[in-house]
Amino acid sequence: MRQLQIPKEWGSLPLRAKERPVVVLGGTDTGKTTLATYCYQQLQAHKIGTGLIDLDLGQNSLGMPTTVGLEVPLDSGVMS
Repeated sequence: MRQLQIPKEWGSLPLRAKERPVVVLGGTDTGKTTLATYCYQQLQAHKIGTGLIDLDLGQNSLGMPTTVGLEVPLDSGVMS
């Protein structure tokens, strides 16, 4: 994963484990992928099993542009 440049306000986001998908929506170049990646990294840092699906076909944060990406650590328990 890439190093993120995040607003300091994001440090106070109340991240909690949920047993349902979370969808991040917004306009072009508003930070959706950065926010989703930040939340994913924070949950992983707290050993909360989660995965990240990147459906933004114009981005290449998890794979080649025009592809759908999925990241799930093998030890997360998400895929079991």
